[in-house]
Amino acid sequence: MSGPDNRYLKFDDEYDIIIIGAGIGGLLTAANLVNTGKKVCIIERMGFIGGRFTSIPYNGFKISTGALHLVPHGSTGPMGKMLKGLIHHPISKLKNNYFLRKIGNEIQVKKGIPSYFGSVLRDRFKVVGATAKYVRDGRPDTYSAIEYLNEGKVSEDTIAHLRKFANFTLSLDLDEIPAYHLGYVSRSFIRYWKPGLIMGGCGLVTKRLGELIAKGNIDLRTNITANKILLTDRVVKGVEVSSTISHGSGNNERDKMELMTKNIVSDIGPKATLNLLPNDEKDDMFWRNIKNIREATGFKFHVKVKKPPVKDAGVVFPLQALRIGGFSVVSNGDRSLAPKGSNLLIAHGIMKSEDTKREVEMGITDLEQILGPSFEYEDILSIGIFKDTWPVNRAMQGDDVKVSTPIKGLYLVGDGCKPIGTSMAEGVAGSVNILLKQTDLLKGA
Repeated sequence: MSGPDNRYLKFDDEYDIIIIGAGIGGLLTAANLVNTGKKVCIIERMGFIGGRFTSIPYNGFKISTGALHLVPHGSTGPMGKMLKGLIHHPISKLKNNYFLRKIGNEIQVKKGIPSYFGSVLRDRFKVVGATAKYVRDGRPDTYSAIEYLNEGKVSEDTIAHLRKFANFTLSLDLDEIPAYHLGYVSRSFIRYWKPGLIMGGCGLVTKRLGELIAKGNIDLRTNITANKILLTDRVVKGVEVSSTISHGSGNNERDKMELMTKNIVSDIGPKATLNLLPNDEKDDMFWRNIKNIREATGFKFHVKVKKPPVKDAGVVFPLQALRIGGFSVVSNGDRSLAPKGSNLLIAHGIMKSEDTKREVEMGITDLEQILGPSFEYEDILSIGIFKDTWPVNRAMQGDDVKVSTPIKGLYLVGDGCKPIGTSMAEGVAGSVNILLKQTDLLKGA
């Protein structure tokens, strides 16, 4: 969904709240403020809203910009509950998850619960022993999940299951995740278990949130860039903005203006928010730590599939894949995501080096193994690369920061400040929940 065409900058003189970024975190924040009576403005530098949580139509397929049209915990998780409360959007609970393994020339697909728990149960005493040692020794945050598993002499089969789970849900490998974070995330998945398919896709959610925001008389502007956060004595004063669209005037200053507010909610990530601050604020320990945040990278395939490896939209974890952590044939659960007679498979992979071309080629090798002779290179509809200013996650699991900042009136939401134990879109919704609970932004004007 596009916002209004901002050929000239015309805003109110002052707002109660300004939201920087109309990704899913910014949209959820704004949607929750609809009935407060407060003057709210959302600015988005791109020409569309939703960021990495929307979709683009292509030859009858709905190509997702980031999320796979899935939410990790279905209708019962933080995202599902928030969408239900705001726009009553349907989320279909997936029947099964699967683990895929190739033995010789035969591809075996087994249901997730018996496959995973069968493996873990065989290692149950090793897992318990490793956990007891971990707790007794008071392991530090830097103690990785793979160190924990290897020290407990957990089998390669169990590690393979956990590795694919981590690759898909966190876009990380086991040596990049603190052991206790993997434990918290695993506990969340045991609690909620099966993911859910967003009916109509991410783009329909974005559209409905945009419609709700418009009804609330909230000022939503695309093609507007935040240049600076304005402060007075470490208190928010406003934002300097400019138009992303070049008007050919040759006078960039003409397109700049200051929007006054006492509250800013940033959905552009901790590092990008830091870059908007005056230099004298960047020496605070909170912001100095943000400079060292690691970001999760990855890639995604949209593939036209002739013969789906499974009959439903459950997530499939390919145990022997080099890079692909998991995939879903989403059109099995919602025919609107692909044209009649075709199937849409979306696969997510992690990158283990800076050589993007090589990493993607290894992902294509995985597709060849997973889909067998029915796969052709021409079946790939799109390849999405998520790194640099467009990463999978703006903070690796374990590097997320708090929603509140040392600056009065400045708050963060999105995937750079996920609550512990949450992942993907659930973490974004979780950060919005924390923002609304810890502040008085929901109170009426």
